[in-house]
Amino acid sequence: MHEKKKIVSETKTLVDELGNDSDVVSSFVFLSEFQSLCIGKKSGDILMYDVSKCKAQAVGSVTGGILAMQWSPDYELVVVISGEDKVLLMTKEFDMISEKDLHAEEFGECVPITAGWGSKETQFHGSEGKQAAKVEEKPPEPAFWWDDKCPRVSWRGDGQYFVTSCINPTVDTVLATLFKVAVVPPPMCSFRVKTAASVNDVAFGIGQHENDFAIVLQDENSLVFVLSCPDGVVVPWLCGDATPLKLPKPCTTVAVCEVLKQPRVIALSDRFELFCDTVKICDDCTSFKIHGKFILLTTHRHTLRCLLLDFDLANLLNGGSANSLTDAPRELESGSLLVTSVPADGRVVLQLPRGNLETISPRALVLDTVCDHLDRKEYKDAFLLMKVNRIDLNLLCDHDPSAFLSSLSEFVQQVREPTDLNLFLTGLTDKDVSATMYASAYRARKRVPFVFKKNKRDEICDSLRNVLEQVDYDRYLLSILTCHAKKTDPELDEALSKIYRLKDSGNKAGITCDAALKYLFYLVDRKDMFDVALGTYNFDIVLMVAENSQKDPKEYVPFLNKLNQLEPNYRRFTIDMHLERYKKALKNISLCEAHFNECLNLIKTQRLYTTALDLFPEDSQRRKEVWEIYGDYLLEKKHYEEAGLVYWRCEKLRKASRAFEMCLNWNLLLSTAYQMKYGQDDLQALANRTIDALVLAKRYKEASEISETFIKDEEKTVRILLDAHMWDVALAKIHQFNKMELTEKIWKPSVTAELEVMLETVDSLKDTWSKHVARLMTVREHKANEDQGEGDFDDGAFSDVASVTSRTVGGSVTGGSSISGSIATMRTSRNRKKQERKKYVLKEGSRYEDLALIIALNEVASSSDKLQEECRDLLRALVLCGLDQEAKSLQHQFAALLDIIEKDIPNVWPPVTAESSLIQNSDSHLHFRETFAGNYRC
Repeated sequence: MHEKKKIVSETKTLVDELGNDSDVVSSFVFLSEFQSLCIGKKSGDILMYDVSKCKAQAVGSVTGGILAMQWSPDYELVVVISGEDKVLLMTKEFDMISEKDLHAEEFGECVPITAGWGSKETQFHGSEGKQAAKVEEKPPEPAFWWDDKCPRVSWRGDGQYFVTSCINPTVDTVLATLFKVAVVPPPMCSFRVKTAASVNDVAFGIGQHENDFAIVLQDENSLVFVLSCPDGVVVPWLCGDATPLKLPKPCTTVAVCEVLKQPRVIALSDRFELFCDTVKICDDCTSFKIHGKFILLTTHRHTLRCLLLDFDLANLLNGGSANSLTDAPRELESGSLLVTSVPADGRVVLQLPRGNLETISPRALVLDTVCDHLDRKEYKDAFLLMKVNRIDLNLLCDHDPSAFLSSLSEFVQQVREPTDLNLFLTGLTDKDVSATMYASAYRARKRVPFVFKKNKRDEICDSLRNVLEQVDYDRYLLSILTCHAKKTDPELDEALSKIYRLKDSGNKAGITCDAALKYLFYLVDRKDMFDVALGTYNFDIVLMVAENSQKDPKEYVPFLNKLNQLEPNYRRFTIDMHLERYKKALKNISLCEAHFNECLNLIKTQRLYTTALDLFPEDSQRRKEVWEIYGDYLLEKKHYEEAGLVYWRCEKLRKASRAFEMCLNWNLLLSTAYQMKYGQDDLQALANRTIDALVLAKRYKEASEISETFIKDEEKTVRILLDAHMWDVALAKIHQFNKMELTEKIWKPSVTAELEVMLETVDSLKDTWSKHVARLMTVREHKANEDQGEGDFDDGAFSDVASVTSRTVGGSVTGGSSISGSIATMRTSRNRKKQERKKYVLKEGSRYEDLALIIALNEVASSSDKLQEECRDLLRALVLCGLDQEAKSLQHQFAALLDIIEKDIPNVWPPVTAESSLIQNSDSHLHFRETFAGNYRC
């Protein structure tokens, strides 16, 4: 009886310690080591009740409450399942060891397993053996009605493992997020789909078939595409040659796409190798997604790449290099992976290493979406997408200028808002952004070249302004003003006139005159607007702008009062001069007859001669005066022929004669002289002066024509032709004039005299060549000895040698007309040549003596080249004179000169340098000799 009372008393004490509330005890166990009861309450409190002292003590609390609690067999560890579905493993002192989710989704050592004592899987079997243990897997079923749905914990006898048993309440719910509307990271979601049974897996359909899905077989790395048809037929994925597709390595992620209208399989291995069928695309891919005509890749370089399937990927499949790709990779945060991409949009959802989701809009995808909208003329959708992603709005036009200009009405109807139209207009430039800024987006698109009639900005502004005025002038007034202001040459005066008209007519859209003017000030500098208003010649507009531009009245009122007192045309002239609009000023001053001298001064000062000619009638005296001052200007600028023509037009024949004489236009000069009715003596004097000027200018043929036609001096005509060494023409004139005595009198003496000069010239060239070659060899030998003795090489001198050699080698004697052409192409500038020659002086012992000798030898070769034509003509004349021996002597002398030059060329220009020159071809030398010596043999 005493023991029973003691137990009742201790129980009462324990109840008092636990409290009288409705809290539930989830678990309790007696710990002999501490002689205490460990009690876990559903509220989360853990109590230790000392049975010897009948006193309870709180030792801890678990957040969310305690659903189950179980000690290990040796009472060293305790497992607690909290109300937050956490599995807590603690020591006997309640120190935390680990914390895991009760409903684990990861696999590995922490995978939940099913343990059954007495079930068929763990029983021993008799004669049936292991076959009896192979039972079919069944999908999870709903809990029984009698299940309390509370979690359980059980330890293995040795304390090495424990298992938990629980019911997952969410397996019948699909968490769905519409990424096009909102980006919600798991475990949150946009909405939930409740089902009647547990959900094992979710897959999206492909194309129009809702039951399509894909699996990977690890057997022999084979990839099989399974189509779950209504009739249950299974179809394997086959290549174009009807053979099964086998990937090079086992792949964990697979997708199907079309490349150039051919189905392709994209696969990613666990070693980050990305394959398209059997072709490796890259070896650093961490994730990929198919997005319309793109394949998106994230790489170990922490970048996102957007490759076009029909362009970039097709090039790689055809053997192209990855270095040839022209896409622009976008940098990402380290460890970012692709989650999905929003169809028909440019957004991509990434999962960062922290687990959060991030949405980005790769420029390539956005631009492709914009281009698709523009192809379909969906201007509003394209505009909004470009506005949000800060894409240059010039692309609206540059994508297809022809279609845009023809669809401006549709563009206005879709965009509608004047503010959006103003945003487009203010950003207009003449640059084609589709060929510059966004050229990569058009690498796979075919474009038709388009050329604007004026320029891009002006044509769009004019065309769009016309459309806006027709659609709704009042509503789009600010946009119309923007069209005027944003042209290449802003039409601000037109804009001010339209604003001024608001004072009288008003605006149905409620736009006031002040509001429109302030908007225009936003587009244009206020300081410039006063001058623009002044250029309208309307003082009301000037005052309207001045009052809103914060100008001091003292600055403009006196000036306006002064202008108001002037005659209208002269007032406009004064305003234009103030604004430096000289063409308009000339037009206004031309209407003021009393100020013609001022008009002429303006023409002279601003050189508005051609403009002024259109302002006066054809036969008026004022027009002739303008012609005359124009001729004076041309004469001053030494445009003599143009000046003569202008003087002719204004009937200033004396000035015209002087101008034609200075430009040696002898036909117009003599025509002017006849028109001025020159006497015979004056005409003869004028013709003689012209002949002398033409001879000095070496225009012998024209001089002889004047002498023959106007002066009719036959002997003088022949002498002029002989001075020009035109032997054949001179002889023909002698026979034409029937003056055979001139043959012995002047023709033969001129030929023999020229023969002596030619022989002296050939001898001089021969001596000069031999002298310079000998000296060049001596200088080179001396320098070679110095280099060997001192071991010092002058890099600067070598550079000069190479430079001069490259120029002078081209001037060596070669065949035919190629010599002159080669020399001409090597000489880029006369001034540069003169400056270089100053340091190449033929002075013995000078630093650049060898270079000067090379230049001198080049001049000798060039002179020999030029001399061959004269020598050929002279030989022809000698044969006609019967001087065969003299002709043969000249021919031999010139051939000897050629032989010397040809023999010394390899020494002057060594083969190493001369190989790069056209003149070092031996065939060219032979051709030169044959051209000269082979034509005339005596």
